[in-house]
Amino acid sequence: MFNLLTGIITFAIVIWWGFGGEASAGTPFEAAGTMLFSFTYLWLGVNAYRGIEDQRSFGWYCAFVAVVAVPTGFLVLQTGDVGLAVLWWIWAVLWATFFILLGQNAPNTPDQSADSRQLSVY
Repeated sequence: MFNLLTGIITFAIVIWWGFGGEASAGTPFEAAGTMLFSFTYLWLGVNAYRGIEDQRSFGWYCAFVAVVAVPTGFLVLQTGDVGLAVLWWIWAVLWATFFILLGQNAPNTPDQSADSRQLSVY
C-alpha cells in the first residue's frame, strides 16, 4: 500500500513540477525522468493490491526504463552533473536486473518452484 501512496504523491508532484506552476523549458525532461519512478511505485502498488504474483509485465516495464535511463544519464552528464549521471546509470543496471529476474521468468507452476529452477550455462 505504501508503494501505491508513494506513486500517487510523486505522480501529482511530477505533473505540477513539469507542466504547472513556474515550469521552465527543462523541467518537463526532469519531470519525465521522475515519472519513471512514479510509474514504478504505482505498478508495484497496484500489483500488490490486486495480489498479482506474475510480475513479467513489470519486468518488461523495467526493461523499458533501463533503456531510457542510459541515454538520460548521458544527457544529464552534458549538463555537468556527473554524480546524477552515474546515479542514472546505476538505476539502469538496477532496472535491467529487475527485467532479467522478473521479465524472463515464466510463472511458477505446482511442479516447478522458484527454488528448483536452474540456470544452464551451456
